Amino acid sequence: MNMKYGKLLLLVCILSVIFSSCYKKDIQFGTDLGETYTNLLQIDTVGVEMSTVLLDSFETTAPSSFLLGRYKDEVFGVVAARPFFQIGLPSDVTMETGAVYDSLVFFCKTNQYYYGDTTQSMTISVNELSENLEYSYSDEFYNTTSIAQKPVPLGTKTLNVRPVKDTMITIRLNDAKGLELFNKLVQKSDEIQSSDAFIAYFKGIALGLGSNDNAVIYGLKTATDAIAIRLYYHTTTPYQEEHYKDFTFLSNNKFFNQVLTDRSNTLLGGNDLKFIEIPASKTNNLAFSQTSTGTLLKMTFPTLRELLKISSNVQLLNASIVLRVAEGSYNTGTRNLPDSFYLAQTDGSNAIGSYVIDASGTSILYAAPQMDHIYNTNATYTFDVTAYIKKILSTPGSSDKGFFLLENSPKEGAQVNRAIINAARNGSTSSQLILSVLTVKN
Repeated sequence: MNMKYGKLLLLVCILSVIFSSCYKKDIQFGTDLGETYTNLLQIDTVGVEMSTVLLDSFETTAPSSFLLGRYKDEVFGVVAARPFFQIGLPSDVTMETGAVYDSLVFFCKTNQYYYGDTTQSMTISVNELSENLEYSYSDEFYNTTSIAQKPVPLGTKTLNVRPVKDTMITIRLNDAKGLELFNKLVQKSDEIQSSDAFIAYFKGIALGLGSNDNAVIYGLKTATDAIAIRLYYHTTTPYQEEHYKDFTFLSNNKFFNQVLTDRSNTLLGGNDLKFIEIPASKTNNLAFSQTSTGTLLKMTFPTLRELLKISSNVQLLNASIVLRVAEGSYNTGTRNLPDSFYLAQTDGSNAIGSYVIDASGTSILYAAPQMDHIYNTNATYTFDVTAYIKKILSTPGSSDKGFFLLENSPKEGAQVNRAIINAARNGSTSSQLILSVLTVKN
């Protein structure tokens, strides 16, 4: 073989490799490979219809933590939260001979959660209830439930709270109530002979806020060692010795968060129906989530079944929802995004259905925000919803089926974080349902 012929042969081989690499190799199925072929497609044009559903009331019985404070938000409106609860008798109601009353103090402990500007002071009042803590209906308390209180607070204090650790908030209460409780213990009154008798006498507590407090909401622990009224006294025989009795928080399901909102003069304001669903097209192509105020982001996929028209044989391989947070709607510190969201199934009824489960089939599917942490931008939440989209595809008449985006259940009410999500008509920053499908053609 001469050198010229060898170079020509080498060139032909190289060109063959290059041209063969320019074409996608189809995966073949069946016995007749010439008649059947497949195509792998990624589709991101299926419509995602977003809306914001506003609940006028929801259960808040026995939350895992209390919320206390008021926060004014130009988008979500004013959110005011405060707890109602009962306290019980000390574990030992026996008083020492010669006891002398000193003071009465209320204390509660924060749980390090806050939303808003913690540099601002707030005024907290301790209010004695004047009526029993009774369920509104269905053995539940609701965010709108209110229990009557005595007109004069037991105590009030203006303070700055530093929630970087479990801070104890202490408020001196009036001595008239302190002496009243002290004397009932000393005299072994009927009101301290049983828990029921004491609750009939001292019906409970509601914490209140100053009228000008609009900067921050804090989380409070719900535990017997975290909330109490402490009665201080001393004895003098044989020497002076300090003592106290704790009337502690009762963890008996007779406690709740009152969470009230005023959405007037906002994109979400102006309605008072039981269920209000506002399409994103009416809120600047944005949808809103703040679960603890009953503000629920909903997404449905009414055109999803059009996917079946692509081919007579189409197989869904993967489905992911990518939710893109509106730029400028969050920051580190006063407006943190939720640490995670999960999805709950829903439909045209707007009822909150079962959780979406992850690939293991046993755990709730969560998504944490992914973002550019240097510039605090491009935040997204991504969910793999393959199994649930397959179900919608295979179920006739499922165009109203979709998901709620939840930080927690409205009943849980542990935090008031919020998120503003771009809907489907926001150009390159739109939220999307991204599908990977395999089509088989014969």
